[in-house]
Amino acid sequence: MIIRANEINYQIFLLYQINSERTKRNLLSASESGSTREALTKGEVEMQKILIPLESKIEAFSKMVEPLIKHSQILNIENLKMMQWVEKKNISDI
Repeated sequence: MIIRANEINYQIFLLYQINSERTKRNLLSASESGSTREALTKGEVEMQKILIPLESKIEAFSKMVEPLIKHSQILNIENLKMMQWVEKKNISDI
C-alpha cells in the first residue's frame, strides 16, 4: 500500500509515525541484519508497516500536535538567528 500524504493531517501523522521509537527500532534492526555496514535498502524501508487509524483520530492528533510543530519551528528560527549573531560577534563561549 502506498500512502500519499496530500492532506496536512496525514503529513503530520506520518511524520510522527515514521519518527516513532518503534519505527526507528525496526529500521535499525533491519539495517544491522545480514550486513557488515549499517544501511537500509529501499525494499527494507518499503516493508515497514504503518498502522493508519481512523481519519477522525488522525485529525484529532494533528490538531493536538500542530501547535507544537509551529512552536518548534519558531525555536529553530530563533536558534538560527542567535547562531548567526554569535558568529557575527565572533563570540566563542556563551
